[in-house]
Amino acid sequence: MYSGLDVDRNYWSDYTTLHPEATEVGRTGVWDTPYVCVRLNGNEGEPIMFDNHPLVNPIKGAGAPEVDDNTKPAPTASTEEQKPELFSTALIIIATVAVFMIIVGTSLLVYFKKHK
Repeated sequence: MYSGLDVDRNYWSDYTTLHPEATEVGRTGVWDTPYVCVRLNGNEGEPIMFDNHPLVNPIKGAGAPEVDDNTKPAPTASTEEQKPELFSTALIIIATVAVFMIIVGTSLLVYFKKHK
């Protein structure tokens, strides 16, 4: 008798290892084979978690794709954070300030040399 937890539309990192034969249903972002988790339960015959619509790709934020053949696949979460172009902006600002300081410093040296 199954007394586990029913979950729906989750991404499972070990899914393709457990179900290498699975395929995506149309372009829904959902695998065609349910995910059954038994590893946390001591009894091998009793599943503790069952997902009828496991996701092909992880998603960011809330909202799993609907199970519909017209739905596009779920977006893949990037393992690298998107780096803003802050580095190039900061480099330009630092270079501008450095040039300004050189000009001001040189101007002050010339001014004080002439007024000695």
